[in-house]
Amino acid sequence: MSDTKTQILNIAEDLLQDNGYNGFSYQHIAKVLNVKNAAIHYYYPMKEDLGCDIIRRARGRFRKWINLPETQALNAWERLDLFLTLYYSYLENNSKVCLVGSLAAAYKTLPVSMQQETQLLIEDIMQWLCNLLIESQKAGVWTFKGQAESRATVILSSLMGGLQMARVTGRQRFFEVVAQIKLELSN
Repeated sequence: MSDTKTQILNIAEDLLQDNGYNGFSYQHIAKVLNVKNAAIHYYYPMKEDLGCDIIRRARGRFRKWINLPETQALNAWERLDLFLTLYYSYLENNSKVCLVGSLAAAYKTLPVSMQQETQLLIEDIMQWLCNLLIESQKAGVWTFKGQAESRATVILSSLMGGLQMARVTGRQRFFEVVAQIKLELSN
């Protein structure tokens, strides 16, 4: 991938997490790169193409992360903490919301192809969380009531909402959400 294309993706992903899909244009990206809009259109003829590439790249990063030997070697609590670190990084990076949260907020206005990519990203995250929950419950590491899929939904939704609440009410709300997630998994 060319450096320019990578820069476009990085800037667009930041803008997406800051302002939402409908809150930025190619002009915003071009201004940061100090180029004309046509330079962005060269790589991404339509904003939908750019949006899909952002989501695919995020899916690739996530799949790579969960398949790293050092990630797989961690115990359940360490893997959860490492997963939570992803969300802490959004909080530390100018109080961004996570990519899933940003896409979910604009879901009804997204092009169909981006809706499909968003669903796949959520499925990847949910599958990993479900597997972690099932494995940890069977091993007696965590206890929780209900199905693993429901608990995974609660965890992901809580993290997404916690980041949004932190934007409005301060960072402490996010830390409270994380503490509650861990408390509800504790024996």
